[in-house]
Amino acid sequence: MTTTAFTTTAPIPATSPEWLQLKAAATALQALQVQDGSVPEAADHEAAAGYVRTITTAIQALAPSFPHDADYLSSSSLTSAAGPTAASACPTSSTPCRHSSRSGTG
Repeated sequence: MTTTAFTTTAPIPATSPEWLQLKAAATALQALQVQDGSVPEAADHEAAAGYVRTITTAIQALAPSFPHDADYLSSSSLTSAAGPTAASACPTSSTPCRHSSRSGTG
């Protein structure tokens, strides 16, 4: 008889500080975006970059709860040691992206 052991992680509670930060930042960023995902108002770019940083930090903190996505999350620019920059947020469609997975314009 073969026994298969499964390793699971504890579920992330809805009250997790990291989850609440991720949810709040994603919702706030979405409010600044237009349909194509850009943030057209220059006055909103700094806030958008801050939300991206918060999202990145929260993803890094939550990543251990998703071992099945470890390769993706560790190779993602969202969890790079350098972290996101205002440029990586690609806030406008006319701003060149310096995001590792994109080229040209955002």
